[in-house]
Amino acid sequence: MSRPDRMRMTRAEIVARLRRDVGLSRTDAVDCLETVLTTIHRSLVAGDDVRLTGFGQFSVRQRAGRMGVHPATGKPVEHKARRVVIFKPARGLKELVDQPSAAPVEELSANSQQDSEQP
Repeated sequence: MSRPDRMRMTRAEIVARLRRDVGLSRTDAVDCLETVLTTIHRSLVAGDDVRLTGFGQFSVRQRAGRMGVHPATGKPVEHKARRVVIFKPARGLKELVDQPSAAPVEELSANSQQDSEQP
């Protein structure tokens, strides 16, 4: 559950950060973000895993059908089998998230550079 005093990261915020940190125009930043998201989306729809070193891995799993209970009526409800997206965070990301306070941006950048330099 998110805290109300915390900001949610949106596409617009990511575009703004790309503009500020990388120096892209708004159009280029939007195109860059859309290309990355579309590539991830298409890969997952095709059933491929998407591994982003230092961030985590997205994968698609088949979830079996099962019977459940409607919470309001108590009647049985059938949940059909379906494919679901699973995200497994990288160890470094889990460690950063587990810290009591948010890590500075410089530390995040340093960690991602170290992860990309490892074989």
